[in-house]
Amino acid sequence: MNNSRVLRINGRRYKLNLKRFLLTTLIFFSILGTIAATSIQRINNYDPVTPINLSKETARQFIQLLDSTKQYHVSSNASNNTPPIYALGNNGIIKKILVNARKVSKTNQIYVFRTPYQNGRYSITLPPESLSNGPQVNDSALTMAYPFMFYVSSFNGQPQSINAYNLQNNKKNIFAFSNVVKNANILPVNKNQVKVRLVENAGKTAKVFLTINKNTVSSSSPNDLQYMAPPSDNTSPFIRLVEGVKRIMGNSTVAFLENTWYQTKDFITNLFYSTKKRNQHNDSTRSGGTATADSQKQVLPISKIPPQTLPVSDNSPPLVKSIVYPDPSRSYIRVSLVKINPKLVGFHLAAGTKDPVSVTGIHGTGMIPMSVQRQNNLIGDFNAGFQARDGVYGFMADNQIYQLPKIGLATFCIYKDGKIDIGSWGKEISSTTNMISLRQNLPMLIDNGKLNPLISDQAKWGATVNNAVRVWRSGIGIDGQGKIIYAAGNNLTAETLAHALLSAGSIRAMELDINSYWVTFNFLNHASGSSNGSLVGTKLDPSMTRSPYRYLSPDTRDFFYLTLKTPAHPS
Repeated sequence: MNNSRVLRINGRRYKLNLKRFLLTTLIFFSILGTIAATSIQRINNYDPVTPINLSKETARQFIQLLDSTKQYHVSSNASNNTPPIYALGNNGIIKKILVNARKVSKTNQIYVFRTPYQNGRYSITLPPESLSNGPQVNDSALTMAYPFMFYVSSFNGQPQSINAYNLQNNKKNIFAFSNVVKNANILPVNKNQVKVRLVENAGKTAKVFLTINKNTVSSSSPNDLQYMAPPSDNTSPFIRLVEGVKRIMGNSTVAFLENTWYQTKDFITNLFYSTKKRNQHNDSTRSGGTATADSQKQVLPISKIPPQTLPVSDNSPPLVKSIVYPDPSRSYIRVSLVKINPKLVGFHLAAGTKDPVSVTGIHGTGMIPMSVQRQNNLIGDFNAGFQARDGVYGFMADNQIYQLPKIGLATFCIYKDGKIDIGSWGKEISSTTNMISLRQNLPMLIDNGKLNPLISDQAKWGATVNNAVRVWRSGIGIDGQGKIIYAAGNNLTAETLAHALLSAGSIRAMELDINSYWVTFNFLNHASGSSNGSLVGTKLDPSMTRSPYRYLSPDTRDFFYLTLKTPAHPS
């Protein structure tokens, strides 16, 4: 069938494909109809509202309506003993109420209830909209300074942030407490300002004013209450693409592709080194000479690797670097080790700009503080563990709890007195008393000097890359004298990583992050003779992907950095 037609316009002939023309017309009007329907829906849903003063009697009636649902309970504001309830509407009719309420067996949250008005009476529509960050968050001190609603968000009994929610554009501004706070209240000052009264754990009290300027809010004292800017993202476009594909196709699909790639790469690499070694041996045999240094290098069976490769004496230097070859089947695989003396070196844990994010919405700066960068005692930094997307791992930095620790997970702890420990939560470690920071990641790799019995279980040691696949891996352990050992290398399985840590004397150890883009360890020192004291970074392993200055500017992921407690020993 011929779908073409010939048209004559002003004496000219035009050939028209009728089928293509009709299809194009259909698509055009479909798009136009979708746009029109969306616009009409937005117009119908647009319901401009403004604050309406609630009388005590009307507020009491709404509270009774909420109580009658047997699902929501409204408590009074602690600061002024008034019910935390506000009304929005127009023409004197209340369209919605905002209330600080507790759902049965849940925490206090901020809810928005629609309030239909018929026959002179109000009712409440369920379920309400929640303005809170999640079910683990406890919200309090609800205060309105239209168009903003202000409230305190707490986690695990600890106030962490003030939320300023814009009712006109539904955007939330988060202000984080700079120090650990025991109690915080919000009081109205005028239509453009509220006052935050806070008490820190150390007993210090402070008053901070939050001022509204059009659609923004500013803090009068960022040293006490600082605005949390939207998280920056320095991740490479390729990694963002991979993460996007994971969200669309799922982890299992991407894991299969990653496994195929890494297995192919390992096969080619192993074939290359095997051929190279065989050629070197043949050349040596033909010439009658001695074998090359590489062919002479003896890689002992794993079970016979010497238990110590680093000095462990009490007067050891702050950092000692070494290399081990833990895989007899692949003599080219090497693991770089750094033994760190906690008596001389301070450990610090910093949250990234995007990971982890507390349930209250606070996040870290993702960089070593500028005040620390300017000091002369900054000596190194290294990666932490998996991101929250790969599992919920306990995290606390500088006494701020982002996620509660989970039973059975490997935990790296930093205490107030500078002591460091690694152990399984609920076994070796079970309390945050006197602890300032902790980081969890997977089960223990090594416990009591023995490998985890599930070390060969592929799914245990990388949610996206199976244990059988050889990739960049990192881990950290503690020896019998309390020294800390960091290990990292390419083409590792969880088992070869564990043997490298065992060879350095680890009695307990945990895996940290994996894959080349995330594994990082850098030595840092100030350039001698530099007029501005600029930092010089050196990678532990030159083949590590990321810049040695990675954590000197905002990074998406959490990390550790190291500072000298005393002047460095000569090494």
